[in-house]
Amino acid sequence: MLMRARSLSSLVAVLGLLSLAGCPGGDDAKPERSAKVSSKKKEEAPPKPMGPSEPLELATKPVTGEQRLPVDLELETPDGKKTLGELLAGNSLVVYLTPDTDERPNRAAHRMLRDVSRSGDAMGFRMVTIFSETLSESEVADFFRKRKIRPIGRVAFDPSGAFATASGWEPRSGALVGPDGQIGAAFGPTDSYQSRLGFDGGLNADLLFRAWEPAQGAPEVSAADRSAAVEVVRAVLKGDPVAADTGAPEAAAALTTPVAERVWVSLYRPGELRRLRGVSSAKTLGAAVAEATRDALLSAGDTASTWQARADEVRFAVDVSGPAQILPTRELRSLWFLVEPGVDGVLLRKAGNEGVLLPHEPVTQGLLTPRKRGRDDKLEVMFKELGRRTGVSADAWSDESAELLRFRTTSFGVVSPGGGATEMFRGNVLMDGTPDEARILESLRIGGLWLVNTVMEDGKFDYEYFPNQDKGSAGYNIVRHAGSVYGLFEMYHLASEEPALAADKDRYIDAASRAIGYIYDDTKAPSGAKEPNRRCLVSNNRCDSGSVALTLMTFLSRPDPEDVPRRYRDAIYRAKDEEIMEGLGLTLLDMIDGDGKVFASYREAMREAKVRKEPLYYPGEAMLALLRFHEKTGDERWLKGAQAIGDRQARWYADDRFEWPDHWVMQGWHPLWKATKRQDYATTAYNMAIHSISEQYPNVWNPWPDYHGAWRRKNDVPRTTRAGSRLEALRGVVHLAWDAGEDATAWEQAILDGADHLIEKQYRPENSWYLPNPDKALGAYPMGIVDNHLRIDNNQHALVGMVGALEVLRRRAGK
Repeated sequence: MLMRARSLSSLVAVLGLLSLAGCPGGDDAKPERSAKVSSKKKEEAPPKPMGPSEPLELATKPVTGEQRLPVDLELETPDGKKTLGELLAGNSLVVYLTPDTDERPNRAAHRMLRDVSRSGDAMGFRMVTIFSETLSESEVADFFRKRKIRPIGRVAFDPSGAFATASGWEPRSGALVGPDGQIGAAFGPTDSYQSRLGFDGGLNADLLFRAWEPAQGAPEVSAADRSAAVEVVRAVLKGDPVAADTGAPEAAAALTTPVAERVWVSLYRPGELRRLRGVSSAKTLGAAVAEATRDALLSAGDTASTWQARADEVRFAVDVSGPAQILPTRELRSLWFLVEPGVDGVLLRKAGNEGVLLPHEPVTQGLLTPRKRGRDDKLEVMFKELGRRTGVSADAWSDESAELLRFRTTSFGVVSPGGGATEMFRGNVLMDGTPDEARILESLRIGGLWLVNTVMEDGKFDYEYFPNQDKGSAGYNIVRHAGSVYGLFEMYHLASEEPALAADKDRYIDAASRAIGYIYDDTKAPSGAKEPNRRCLVSNNRCDSGSVALTLMTFLSRPDPEDVPRRYRDAIYRAKDEEIMEGLGLTLLDMIDGDGKVFASYREAMREAKVRKEPLYYPGEAMLALLRFHEKTGDERWLKGAQAIGDRQARWYADDRFEWPDHWVMQGWHPLWKATKRQDYATTAYNMAIHSISEQYPNVWNPWPDYHGAWRRKNDVPRTTRAGSRLEALRGVVHLAWDAGEDATAWEQAILDGADHLIEKQYRPENSWYLPNPDKALGAYPMGIVDNHLRIDNNQHALVGMVGALEVLRRRAGK
């Protein structure tokens, strides 16, 4: 059997092929295509605003900055001359544009404005669009219609260039501006990333988070007061004596800082699914924290004594609230930017009843796990839980007679026994700075061990875990199983080279040797095969191209037999292994049509001459598997099949550059380029990488600190699943650029930023404080910022991202 020599740079070049075929990133919504404007009149009517012409009443925090726009400057408008100040209303977006809709940078900018206008419409958000020349009423309408921008706000013209001169702006500039002209965030024109951004800083609808920030948010709590507050909680939990004059522990009496709103204390304990929460309206921080802690214990009923007896184990959060603010709309699209899960608390009042959901509770109580797709679904889950907490009904939030409010808190607490006061954001403990080599290696170590620990004694994986409920898999998936065995082999190779991981080397091969039997058992001839030598990992009586590719990669990833302890060899290597791999390769070739498209199923390939609808991700998986097989064997059949897929993918992307690139294909360009040295493959890879990083925070407007390094989702909170798959794709392109002598700096930085995001979300001792069984989650990368669901395939994608970051750091250090 042909096996490969390893080095760190090639060690896990395909570690990303680790999950159910096509699953990672499969939650991606396809971006809207940017239609070029033609001279032909379209039948569609101009988009009409759905919302009010004036902004709904909402007290917002004034924007602040060092620059101002001249609010007294007169501009032409369709209704005559008006000053800029007359056109503004509250925190507004001012954009300066040419009416040109053909140049690519302009089209990119218009896509960003489309996003803002659709999201701000229901609240009457004010967007002031200043054109560099005067347009007729019909020309203005045509512009908004062609660019699919909702004509919200006001329009003005600057034919004399007075605005450009006074502001210093060029066309394709914009800014979030207060009513006094003060600029809070500015966006200039950019050609970066092939002008996929349009605006420097990637202006998008996330700007509405800043525009609609509450006038009074979370209060300031000093570090000294936070430390004193956690000691008050401890004192109450341990039953410390109270002062005679206050009836509270002495620690509480000494903490006299005034508080204007309520204070909550939430108690969590390992081994306990139930969480306790108490609240107080006392007017000093010490008294409020003490009263809220007692209130939480009272909610435990007969078990309160157990909580107190195990006080040293209790982890807790203290939330000091700012004022609540009535939400002026029930329009979910606008609520996307008024209520951020994990950041904004929500409160419901109806018929004399009240329900409260603290900011961190959607995360710490797992309300959005397993995944709730899109912001609409997430908000509905939160609001229905809020309705239940009022004691009225789950749908009480949608009743216009009910008051729906938002608020923010300063959140801190204790995340480990005996620990000090720790600041929290979204229930998580954030990290500072770009991860260094030691942090990345530790992430790989604990992440790899989490994967090992999911393998049960019989070799089956507990392939998903819901940490808030301490509950494992309800079903099973043999394809994800295969990908995880592949990941174990790759981590074994990595541990063989990395001293920091060497201690766990045998654990990887032991787990893989137990788990590989399931792959052998289910790898067989696909139903309907016209030749007897075809093979497939059959799942639910189906043979999919993605599962064939994944299984082939699993067999190819095994280490050389002489590198494996003798006691594991009979489990890992069996008779007719070469025959199995040959059959898998032939099955993949059968599933490629004459145009280089890949069939989803073998049955379809046997029945149809041409692919009717090409599946997402399967082509890239097949391409990558065949290329790795060619690298192993030198057999030109596998290269020819991979090249047919690659040629088709290159043609498709050249024709449709605004579709999201397949991250599996991105990984395949490097080995295809190495085998052929064709420059067009490298060029396509670079274009896809440019596309990818143009949608990563901070290349686009970044509203929250824990978004850094993630990839933007228009209608959802970022997902770590997306970050993991993007990082492994970029890793492949970076290796290509390194080999070809091209500058990979931007993609290298994107990998480091993505690693920062993944590690920050990875369960570590300091951020698993709210879980009933934190040890079982240790090392796992949850599937999203607010989705705590853990699954083996997502973790494998994150691991390869960490390896890419390690390579980048070492290359930059000259190692």
